Amino acid sequence: MVIIFKTRSIIFFAACLIICLAGCNNSSSNSPGQTFLLFWGKIQEGNYTQAAQYVSSQTAVEYQTDIPSFLTLMSKGGNPDSISRWTSVKVISEQIDVTKAVAKVKITAKPDGKETTYDSEMPMSKEDDIWKLRLTSRGYVIQ
Repeated sequence: MVIIFKTRSIIFFAACLIICLAGCNNSSSNSPGQTFLLFWGKIQEGNYTQAAQYVSSQTAVEYQTDIPSFLTLMSKGGNPDSISRWTSVKVISEQIDVTKAVAKVKITAKPDGKETTYDSEMPMSKEDDIWKLRLTSRGYVIQ
């Protein structure tokens, strides 16, 4: 009887742990700030295919290309303010209005060997229940 109780307890605990871990999936974006951090992390890794899930479909339509190819070209651009030159980011605040949001972030960049820190606002919209950024061909986030 005691063994059955212990076995059931262990199974129950394992099931709870699996449910909790599934709820903590890092690939989901529950907030605009989290989306921005996930996107930037994928760009830093050079994983443009995964970063593409955080970019608005409007970007692809506007530039008539698929998002991973767009991100690859963007990251290799010579623009000193491009996302590829950012060395760190920190979310300061978020303003959410149903399907539109702005994440205010602190960006540290090293465009020409000299480190610069500045604040920027990242407008986003919700598409398919995921917060997404809209980018330009030079790597700027459209303000």
